[in-house]
Amino acid sequence: MTQGFANRMSPLTLVQYNVDCEDIVDLTDPYVRETLGIDVGDMSGAWKTLPGDETIPPTWDIADALIDGGAAGILVPSFAAGAKPEHHNLVLWNWADDLPHQVLVHDPEGTLPKDDSSWRTDDA
Repeated sequence: MTQGFANRMSPLTLVQYNVDCEDIVDLTDPYVRETLGIDVGDMSGAWKTLPGDETIPPTWDIADALIDGGAAGILVPSFAAGAKPEHHNLVLWNWADDLPHQVLVHDPEGTLPKDDSSWRTDDA
């Protein structure tokens, strides 16, 4: 999300999720990428740094094609600075509280807000 720019997400709350999601395309697998015609170089572009000439980033074309094919998300290599080959990111386009695309916040102690009443607004 930060595309390598420092301090673009502060303040930040990190949470863990329980994910039970079908229809994930594993783009960490070279065979899967080859079968789908996806070049790893097209996946690694920093789309936020593209010029403002309405250029469509290759990652958006990849996502559009996979979504049209029924994918709920992708598992991709991490292209963050210093990432190792075993570092991956899960990108989801389709998720819900229910199966087959279930994503639930892991909050066993109930410490996270249940609604937006705890967040300060611009009016506050």
